[in-house]
Amino acid sequence: MFQPLGFEQQSVVTSLGRMVYYTAANAPWHTADSTDSENLETLVFLHGFGGGSSAYEWSKVYPAFAAEYRIVAPDLIGWGRSEHPARNYQIDDYLTTIAEFIEQTCTEPVTVIASSLTAAFIIRVAIARPELFKSLILTTPAGLSDFGENYSRSFFAQIISTPILERLFGKVSILDLGAALVILLVLVGIFFFPGTSGSVAQVGVTTKPVEVDLVVRGLNVRDPQQLFDQGFKAGGKTNIIIRNEPHGQIDIKSVKQLPRTILVPQPDGSIKEQPDPRANQYSTDMLLTLGGKAQITKDGPVIGNSKLKIGNPIELDGYNYNFNATVIDLRIPK
Repeated sequence: MFQPLGFEQQSVVTSLGRMVYYTAANAPWHTADSTDSENLETLVFLHGFGGGSSAYEWSKVYPAFAAEYRIVAPDLIGWGRSEHPARNYQIDDYLTTIAEFIEQTCTEPVTVIASSLTAAFIIRVAIARPELFKSLILTTPAGLSDFGENYSRSFFAQIISTPILERLFGKVSILDLGAALVILLVLVGIFFFPGTSGSVAQVGVTTKPVEVDLVVRGLNVRDPQQLFDQGFKAGGKTNIIIRNEPHGQIDIKSVKQLPRTILVPQPDGSIKEQPDPRANQYSTDMLLTLGGKAQITKDGPVIGNSKLKIGNPIELDGYNYNFNATVIDLRIPK
């Protein structure tokens, strides 16, 4: 694969495996007398999706900025020279590993350049983790209708679809036009909007730690200890799924088994709750506390794009379990 002069391959380890990235480390970009690249502002270039996609997509663009910026261009997990774990890839896999990659390679909020489906993903990451980003430079984000915008109805789409202009642009390589547009957008984003006021991170939404209490009723399991042995315990992690949408892993703060009881009629006609004397019930009740980060909006905490409300069912998934629990309390620690 083409690797620009002076760039070298490095890597970091994410929760789904090793991610390879390319950065300027040698001449002509850096010499013994040059400024340390760690002191330069960072530009992160993220490639799109498609057959053979990798950081090569940007390899003839990012060298133009390597003299004045620290360049980081990764192969996303499952693409290029990064690891290809055998799994059914989900959107949340990329949201999680992109955030982990930025956390490990960048010490300050960064400018991210992305296109196509990855551009849409980075919007979601920036909404969930605004502290990681200085600004976003995006071209043709896929799925804009998910964010309330439909490109086909835009002013520019209507102009370019007119017969005369359509024939004119049909004679020019769309790749050349795309490359020129990307470079123009990068220049505009860097030199005309150097601050954070125009970034997606500035949406008036904060990210804070939250604690969620859940109750599990009537979980059919022969031996609850087998759950705890596989990490379903305080200090472990569990995958959460809200409204059929995975939202990654979240910390388990506590797990408490609740005693099983039955209602027993008394001679005086009253009812008392007594421990259930039956053996081999194969049914367990639990009280759980989970902890993680959520967006704090005027409508309450939000994980991903799902609101957390008391009474909401949350699906918990792990090595040897998959069951539902119900939210009974929410707290934002101070």
